[in-house]
Amino acid sequence: MPIKPPRLDDREYADILAEARQLIPQYCPEWTNLSDADPGMTLVQLFAWMTELTLYRLNRVPDKTYVHFLNFIGEERKEARPAVAPVTFALSRDGAAAVEVPAHAVCSTRQTEDAPAIDFVSTERITVHNAKIQRIMAVRGGKRPAVREVPFSQFDNHDSVLAFAGGRGVQFFDIDPVRYGPDSYTPFQFLYLAHDDLRLMDVEPDGDRPTGHLRVRRESDQLSVAPFFQWEYPTAEGWVAVDVEDDDGSAQLGMPEKLLSTALPGIIPIPFRLGGSAEDLPPEVAESAWWIRGRLLYEDWLASRMEDDLTVTWRDDRGGEERELNNWKVRPRGHVLEFFLQDLPPIKNGWTVRLALVNRDVPAGRSGYLPAYQWSYRRGEVWEIIPKDRIRVEGTLIQITGPLNDMAGDGFNLRAERVEAVNIRGLTKELDLNLEWVRPVEQVMFAGEDKNLAQQLENGEAPWSPFQLAPTIPPTIRRKLFIGSDLFNNRQKAPVEVEIEFGFEMNGDLQPEPTDKYRLQLTYRAEDSWRVVWTEEKEYAGFTFADLEAPPAEGETSVVEQGVKRKLKLTFDPNTNLRGLSPYELGGIETTWLRLELVKSSLMGVDTETKEQHPIALTLFSLRLGVEGEIGKSTYEQPLPNPRMAQLDYREQNQRLTRVITRATGRLSEAFPFFKFMEIQEENQALYMQFDRPLPVGSRHAIQFRCLGEAFVPSNSPVQVVWEILEDRDHGRTGWRAVELFHDAASSAVGKRRQAFDLTRSGVLEFPLPELPEAPPDGFWLRGRFELPPEVTAAQLPALPPVAHIMLNTVNSASMFTNRTERYSGMGVPHQVI
Repeated sequence: MPIKPPRLDDREYADILAEARQLIPQYCPEWTNLSDADPGMTLVQLFAWMTELTLYRLNRVPDKTYVHFLNFIGEERKEARPAVAPVTFALSRDGAAAVEVPAHAVCSTRQTEDAPAIDFVSTERITVHNAKIQRIMAVRGGKRPAVREVPFSQFDNHDSVLAFAGGRGVQFFDIDPVRYGPDSYTPFQFLYLAHDDLRLMDVEPDGDRPTGHLRVRRESDQLSVAPFFQWEYPTAEGWVAVDVEDDDGSAQLGMPEKLLSTALPGIIPIPFRLGGSAEDLPPEVAESAWWIRGRLLYEDWLASRMEDDLTVTWRDDRGGEERELNNWKVRPRGHVLEFFLQDLPPIKNGWTVRLALVNRDVPAGRSGYLPAYQWSYRRGEVWEIIPKDRIRVEGTLIQITGPLNDMAGDGFNLRAERVEAVNIRGLTKELDLNLEWVRPVEQVMFAGEDKNLAQQLENGEAPWSPFQLAPTIPPTIRRKLFIGSDLFNNRQKAPVEVEIEFGFEMNGDLQPEPTDKYRLQLTYRAEDSWRVVWTEEKEYAGFTFADLEAPPAEGETSVVEQGVKRKLKLTFDPNTNLRGLSPYELGGIETTWLRLELVKSSLMGVDTETKEQHPIALTLFSLRLGVEGEIGKSTYEQPLPNPRMAQLDYREQNQRLTRVITRATGRLSEAFPFFKFMEIQEENQALYMQFDRPLPVGSRHAIQFRCLGEAFVPSNSPVQVVWEILEDRDHGRTGWRAVELFHDAASSAVGKRRQAFDLTRSGVLEFPLPELPEAPPDGFWLRGRFELPPEVTAAQLPALPPVAHIMLNTVNSASMFTNRTERYSGMGVPHQVI
């Protein structure tokens, strides 16, 4: 009976095909269609079948012949070596001090009922610590910088062993500038607006005080930019939504305006800070405290505009007329637009679908009217990406060229996913915005001898007798009426009207004005004192109401001699009559004030029937304010001069490319406030690792990298990798200090020469740390920087292999188990490796 040869490789067709399918996303991520209908999958199946035939023949070759074959290609058999496995240590307590584990320490697997414990001996000494990696970032600087924050998971819930893509590996420097560059898609884009007048908007929307609105417009064409954003204001509990409503009476470029409510109850001052520092901000922005912000919702706005502005057509390949689609829908899904193109025929090769928008002069792309999108169509339940060469965008026109094979006819069947940050500077014309407060006209009145004893007069409780302590007491000299309103100090310096309806009463009956029995004085509050309202005639220093009225026409009876109610309208120019007017706090209300004071009073009259004396009351029946020639106007337009603007493109998963653009006093400035120690402007390539705490002092720190394969680098390559630690230096500066790597035999526990680990293959980064570095506020960072000669760019570096795992506190250990009868073939055990 012949001896059955061992199976050197027991993989079959299905195993080989499954293994190849798993490798496709790693080596060709743009290959997404893995169905049997794909031509590429047909080739994969063909080679899997041919490989199975080869393995069938290989498994029938005896061991001796197989060894001869290996000799033919230069492979030699080597003496037996112990199996080597990585061993990861952990400290039992989080706050425990570092422990030095010597070389040749013995470790064992756990003994079970079925298998004895296997002893291993460590090959190197190692410093075991509790520091963990928090963040890994790959940076490629230069003309087209790109930064990638590499995601990872914990292997087997061990926080010292990181797995990338579940152990399938990630090529750190496979960085697409479109996806990872400064202009790539940013999920959180904000527009911040600051002005000190925002502090005056702490008003309850349903309270007694009236509310107004805020207009946010471009300075160049007065187009409202409010519709692009979802608006918020800061409170002690966080950011709260601002109410927004449409202004149907105002439109620009065919688009209605949005008005922000100025009822912002609980608004608080906050500093505008990013990265914990204000050094990159203009002083005007850094010192601003009162902010509101809008979160960009571009796709929401674009979808709403498409309902009126979009035309969808299609054309076949015979050059016929374009045919319009009338049944279509669009909906936003975050940064994705989804279309339902109903009644669209099958789009064959050479056919086109066109989407044409109306140009509203709101460019949002870096190099075009629209930002960059990745287009796809639905094929069954799978979204099929449309190649870029079949998408043509010119201004507001998007043309998609077929074929769109098997495009679904039901439901939403076309999708556009934005891959670029919206150019807020384009939407807002370089952040040059005009803020205008449609402010309610508010007035408040107090009466009393001085500000400390003054009592408030409610607006809805007329008539008032502000100069009397009681109805039975005649008006008292030095009694004052305080009239407060921000309207007196409106920023447009428009003239302000004050309409007073008044009369003189005795025992409830109106009387003629007793011009010889009283005098009034009208003053306003300046910064340091009360000043008489200025006119050339100085009539407000001492006057009666009759002095301010026009004389009657010839032959007419003066109203002064009649016992009737009278209205008097006074007009004040803030530039002349109220020069130096300044806000002043009275009765807990800070605003600008007029003061009507009784400086002479003998207001007593005689009842003709009883011959008794009674007080003559100066009664006010109404007091109304006006502006722009309109008395009783409920609102007025208050410009907010010199607002501060800031555009924030915040990337939570890639903070290095978080960008802030500010505008103050007409100047724009740009900054990247996070992790400024990462060089993105100069030509370089580096890997950055952030730890949750500084690495402790130790004789041998080791970080193991497990790579899938290796990269070929010539032995004479001038490119080297330098490993450095970020340290704090004088005056708040930071700098990089090179770590002292093991380079000689005396530093190595096994007596072998060490080279700096260069990420081209699996290996260990090992170094001593004789002293603890001073960690900067940005944390403890370790980086591997590729030193490039002047003639070499980062793009010319060889592609590095995918990294599957990074292991801390890990050392290789050799198995102490000996098997003296082991054969090369392993007696049928598959996947043996020489």
